[in-house]
Amino acid sequence: MVKVELVEEDVNVPVQEPQVFDDNASNVSDDVYDDEDEFDINETLAERVAALKDVIPPQLRAKLLSTFTSLSDLVQSSVNFGGKSLWVITSSTLLLGVPLSLCILSEQQLMEMEKGMQLGDPNSVLAPEAEAGVV
Repeated sequence: MVKVELVEEDVNVPVQEPQVFDDNASNVSDDVYDDEDEFDINETLAERVAALKDVIPPQLRAKLLSTFTSLSDLVQSSVNFGGKSLWVITSSTLLLGVPLSLCILSEQQLMEMEKGMQLGDPNSVLAPEAEAGVV
């Protein structure tokens, strides 16, 4: 059971004069430095996040977890699909493109050789000494 008490106020409370603060660090009380004693330098980020667990309501935490999980699954499947697609494209290019480019290159060389034979004297290709004649 709750018990209610009436507390009387003191009428003769002394009025405090406003304090004047200067930039001197010697005037700062030790209470300010007591707050720093609670800070643990060796505390990790995971421990700090775990300590904030009670601040976020469970429903919001569950929603955030499901959103994060679905987003990470989407990114993972996209990267997986992209890697497989890149492998297929690269393999197809190497298997089909390299022999095709070599074939086209040899065909161009053959055409240039035929063009050179048509421009020049056909006898010079067969017997170059025949042009000079026998002395």
